Amino acid sequence: MEKVGKIQTIFRAFTQKSNIDPEILKKRREICDSCPLNSLNKEKAKLFEEIRKTVIKKPFCTACGCQIEQKTASITEVCGAVYLGLKPKWNRIKVETMKKTDINIINLSTDKMNVDLSVEGDHFVAECGEIDKFRKHTYEIIVEGKEEEYELYNPEPGCHFCTTVERKKPSMLIGGGKEEQEVKNQDILTITFDLQSEEQGVGTTKNVYLAYKSSEGTKRTRIEFRFLPK
Repeated sequence: MEKVGKIQTIFRAFTQKSNIDPEILKKRREICDSCPLNSLNKEKAKLFEEIRKTVIKKPFCTACGCQIEQKTASITEVCGAVYLGLKPKWNRIKVETMKKTDINIINLSTDKMNVDLSVEGDHFVAECGEIDKFRKHTYEIIVEGKEEEYELYNPEPGCHFCTTVERKKPSMLIGGGKEEQEVKNQDILTITFDLQSEEQGVGTTKNVYLAYKSSEGTKRTRIEFRFLPK
């Protein structure tokens, strides 16, 4: 699998209206306004950064180079701190893939995890950060198909002892908001982890395996959830 490229993301940011939730957008921009990586806040800027500030006169992220106004409005973007190997201050909402027969992942738990493609490009990764292993943790995602043939088969947890997966179809209002209609190309997964039996102080990885129908036949991938000890 391959994500939608940076050039296409930038083009969309400057030419298309954003569909991001206004509250999420507001929170992202508040974080960026006070961030030391914001070009307006950086004390020791490099020469090309000073020139850019003078010419464009709009704040940009000195970690990734993106204009903050456009970056924060993109649902496929993540905080630029990740380019410096740091924890993101705000997380990606959607992993959008290039190929029509591949699926997208929409993150409904942006306050608790970041989502991305693996380096190998064969599965998705959910970075959940530091957690308390003495309580349960629940995350929600949407699996989104791009073809009429799309049908998600039963998702399988890698560990049935510590992981449960519930699936349902989202719905949208039609007919002036009087009637609900099922969204056929999406599935909401609610995934709960009970990691009390895991060794304390050690990072943990859990998988949820996905199989779905496409025009190329049955395709398979997985979501790898990564946890760090608190």
